[in-house]
Amino acid sequence: WAKENGINRLHRVSYDHVRDYLEQKIEKCYSERTIKLNASALKKFFETVGRQDIAEKLSDDYQRYYSHGRAPRQTRGFSNPHRVIVNLKDPVHRTIAELQLRTGARVGDVKKIKIDYENQRVIIPKSKGGRTRVIDFKELSKYDQAKADEFERIAELKEKLDYHMRERDWKEIRGGGGSVGSYYKDLRRAVKMAGE
Repeated sequence: WAKENGINRLHRVSYDHVRDYLEQKIEKCYSERTIKLNASALKKFFETVGRQDIAEKLSDDYQRYYSHGRAPRQTRGFSNPHRVIVNLKDPVHRTIAELQLRTGARVGDVKKIKIDYENQRVIIPKSKGGRTRVIDFKELSKYDQAKADEFERIAELKEKLDYHMRERDWKEIRGGGGSVGSYYKDLRRAVKMAGE
């Protein structure tokens, strides 16, 4: 962007350049989050290189920029996810989908699920943002038999997935790009069949 706009020296950058850059992102319908990240990164950059004048103005106008970004897309859950799951052709895909439903894990995270039987916890290491997610069923199970059953079902599903992964490679199971064994292809077909 800087080269396109004839800026090749840091001392020549003005706040107007930074404002134009962020406004261009807004015009291109970038998301609120992307604009926040860009504005924050620019502010830190200008603080680091000693351009407090620009960093301070960015700080003052920060909310104005990101509030004009595109609102986050709403994901729509299925009205009947079980109907979608039963319409999946591949039994491994049914296992993955049910694990996702019961744990909230992303497709790529289901293979990373660890079951802590002693403490009745489901652990998903290095999930979104590099964080480890922990779903603790122990306390909930004391008061709610359904939660104890839920933990047992998740553990059973994870054992099934591990068995399938010994027989088939994860890349083959997950697929992608419309490959024959693609989870996504099977899921799209199941969604249509379920009327979702």
